[in-house]
Amino acid sequence: FAAIRKSIRQFLPNDLPKDWFPEVRFTDKTATMVEREGRLIEGEMPPKITPGVSILLLWRNRSVLQHYLTASNPRKWQNIGDSESTGLSVHDCVRQFCNTETLSKNDAWYCSKCKNFQQATKKLDLYKCPEILIVHLKRFVQRSSAYREKINEYVDFPIKGLNLSQWTLASSGENDAIYDLFAVSNHMGGIHGGHYTAYARNHVTNRWYLFDDSRTREVNINAVKSAAAYVLYYQRRH
Repeated sequence: FAAIRKSIRQFLPNDLPKDWFPEVRFTDKTATMVEREGRLIEGEMPPKITPGVSILLLWRNRSVLQHYLTASNPRKWQNIGDSESTGLSVHDCVRQFCNTETLSKNDAWYCSKCKNFQQATKKLDLYKCPEILIVHLKRFVQRSSAYREKINEYVDFPIKGLNLSQWTLASSGENDAIYDLFAVSNHMGGIHGGHYTAYARNHVTNRWYLFDDSRTREVNINAVKSAAAYVLYYQRRH
């Protein structure tokens, strides 16, 4: 088991909580459990792995699994984000951000004319596009006064050509509102603990790199898009 753990751990964050490490199990040809890590007593010999016995890893966190797959074999898993592209997109998020919102009764606005609290409406718009655009995805939500949770839903976002012209009030043309991605901040975990990594593009070579604590490695461009994406960094195209 020590060898198995060592081979897996080299592709995982250094400070990964123990509870998120995959459970190691062994199954035979009929998928019947042969042995599991938790049953072994310290000093006991591990089960003999014979032909037909498979090693099964049970992952508790989907983002950690995706991190392991893209880090251990980026060529094989380079399109891991493509199968998730049917969910929300960053365009859906911007559209929702700019929608008119009716305030709830608990957030009623006091009208100085009628002297009563009214359920007013409010609306946010993008007035002018900046040189550097930072998109902070809402990954944590307060469901009640005593309950919060992490939102792990995949949000699709373009690596090249994010066009915000339809939502910008003071744009002088479509070219002023087109952006290209140059970095992504990722969060893996939940409310009570997690791990941050980052992807960044070298502006000279246009190659993408993963930054994970003291380790860094080159990755395929498609590995940048994942459900762990938390903050997106774009630069306006010139």
